[in-house]
Amino acid sequence: MTQTAAPTNASASELRVFIVDDHPVVRYAVRGLIEQHQDTRAWRVVGEAADLKDIESRIAEAAPDVVVLDLMLGLDSALPTIETLSRQSPSPRVVVYSLRAASLLAAPCLRAGAAAYVSKSADVGELIRAISTSLRGEQVVAAGPNDRQGDVNAELDRLSPREVEVLLYVGQGMTCREISERIGRSVKTIETYRYRIRQKLELGSAVELTQLATRFADLG
Repeated sequence: MTQTAAPTNASASELRVFIVDDHPVVRYAVRGLIEQHQDTRAWRVVGEAADLKDIESRIAEAAPDVVVLDLMLGLDSALPTIETLSRQSPSPRVVVYSLRAASLLAAPCLRAGAAAYVSKSADVGELIRAISTSLRGEQVVAAGPNDRQGDVNAELDRLSPREVEVLLYVGQGMTCREISERIGRSVKTIETYRYRIRQKLELGSAVELTQLATRFADLG
């Protein structure tokens, strides 16, 4: 899936990349992959993070052209971070690099402002390709060989990024109060999100919502 967006203002002499992933081995591997890449300019990692604490200000200070971002860092969803980064000026390209199936979560991430979604089960060269493609102002999705399609994929297209985030947390077994504390919204607001998800997905009860959210988490 490829869409067109405004081209980036990346430097002609080097490409600056910031990596956000809670696994040190993944950060190490991605750094090596990026810095070994040969292009018309040098590719350089200008920062790393293992969590989302103060992440917007840390990325703004590093001023990268591209952010390689895991979707789930511990129990934290990065969907709001994608939305925030897409509104920054200048805005870095966000390339989501996740274990969760692209067939399920690529569309919500692109709607939130991501430039690309790459499954970690895809060939490693797909990450380089996605970064390069995003710099040309295109959106791209690279699925892995075991990336399963299913009815959940079509259902998620009806949800907003915030509703998808709530569904992710419901799938992890969180209560409304726990989700409220996690994303900084009132319990009543979380209950409203849950109700909207049920309405959009035509679920008859809270039990059906929990069952679907758990299946969604398992598929990811």
